Parts: sequence; structure tokens; C-alpha cells
Amino acid sequence: VLDLAGVAHPWYGQDIDEPPGQNSRSSKALPGEILTPVLCGNATPARKNAWSEVDRLNTRLGPVRMRMFVTNEYKLVVYPEFGETMLFDRLYDPLELQNLADQATYRSVARNLHKELYEELARTGYRP
Repeated sequence: VLDLAGVAHPWYGQDIDEPPGQNSRSSKALPGEILTPVLCGNATPARKNAWSEVDRLNTRLGPVRMRMFVTNEYKLVVYPEFGETMLFDRLYDPLELQNLADQATYRSVARNLHKELYEELARTGYRP
């Protein structure tokens, strides 16, 4: 989306106002894919999932990290510090009101998505 706005692609450790340096592009490229062709209808996405993270360091509970893994059908949310996992069926529960992670019929789904999430985190160099 940045390329549509004419904004240069950021790099790890780069300050928002800092132009990319000579060494920035070698090993510090942010993981991801350029979605402009997909958004313009000229291509299909290369991936069938996405992950994101939220780190809150100053909460009343202490540091809280959240990792999410999303497919067309499911969303897995993991809170590593608390050992908490949530699983939502995005097709039948788009408002994410019912946590399916503890239901026996969804345990294998949660386990597989959890595995995929941590494989992606390891592949991209993020900490779990």
C-alpha cells in the first residue's frame, strides 16, 4: 500500500524520518509482499494467511505480547505470557464472540494454526 501512496518502504530500525542507508536493504527488509497488483485486480495474493503482533510494554498487568495468525476461515490469537489462546471462526462468527480454542472439535485446527504461526515467526526472525 505504501507504493500506492508514493512512500518509501521502511526497514528494521529505521526512524520514520530517516532515509534508507546503503546497508539498510541487505538484511533488514521488512517481511511482506507488495499488494498493489492484488488490490488493483491484476494478481492473486502469494500467501493464504497473515500474521501480526501487538506488544504493550506498560500495562497494569506488565508487558503483554499478542500474536495473531489469520486465514480466510480462522483467526488464532496467542498471548505467550499468559499461555492463553483464542480461536475464532471468521465465516460463522465474524464478530469474534465465541472462543473455540478449548472445544474438542477445534483443537486440531488451533494446533495446526499455532504451528503455522510459530513457523512464520521463526522464518521472519520474530520472537514468539
